[in-house]
Amino acid sequence: MKSGRCNFLPGIVAEIEQTILSFVDACHTRKVAMVVGSTINTLKDRDGKRWGNLPDIYCAYLIRCLVFRGELVGYGDLFRMRYSEIKRPVTL
Repeated sequence: MKSGRCNFLPGIVAEIEQTILSFVDACHTRKVAMVVGSTINTLKDRDGKRWGNLPDIYCAYLIRCLVFRGELVGYGDLFRMRYSEIKRPVTL
């Protein structure tokens, strides 16, 4: 990170996104704040040095990106973690 900005390589972004997706299913909605916290804790448990400074805001941004791409369904105000929920889309 430089000057307060997140500069992650595509492989790192993919790892964060896969961790986010691991906490979400198609049957139940999950609070975005809970998924963000679980994601950060899981990544820190894997490698604290590497993930120690991962901002929660960046995880929330990636969740919005996943919703935009259709990989997740969002409910509520996705810009406010405590007031929004997500789940995977139902596929038939």
